[in-house]
Amino acid sequence: MKRMVLFLLSLCLLLLCACGTVPPRQEQIPAAEPIPETSPAPAETEAPGPAETEAPAPAVLRLQWAEELAELPEHESFVAAQGEWAVQILIETDRPVGDFRVLALTPEDGAEGLRFREEALFTLPELRPERPLLLTLVFYGDIPNNGFSYVDTDGSLRRFALGLSGEDGEPVFWEL
Repeated sequence: MKRMVLFLLSLCLLLLCACGTVPPRQEQIPAAEPIPETSPAPAETEAPGPAETEAPAPAVLRLQWAEELAELPEHESFVAAQGEWAVQILIETDRPVGDFRVLALTPEDGAEGLRFREEALFTLPELRPERPLLLTLVFYGDIPNNGFSYVDTDGSLRRFALGLSGEDGEPVFWEL
């Protein structure tokens, strides 16, 4: 009888654990695919009107462990936390983004689920491709405590949480 109860409890626990969902992994924000250029006939060349102009493609950001790089490029740097568990991550972009901020995230429980209070720890007027940001920080657990935000090429404010992948331990980010 005891074996049967243990078996049923184990089976229930296994089923409950298998029902969880994992948010999709997002390492990069893809830019729109480039449109092949075609050159119009010389007689048709006109300045594009407001309806014909394309919106700028969003920036693509990438995270890398600094220790995995053979040589660090020229960079900006910020130390959000120090200590035995501090790590260094290089944040790169493929095009300039404005008002780049490193954020401290504090979880807040609300009616809409888990949300974060954000506190800006560091601000760069612009993060540029030729000068990435070397960020020193600590990941305290599964709930994100670090993040960043920036104003994208189209003028929209983008906000992200930083974390570690459960698959391979690589740094990842996802939009808040």
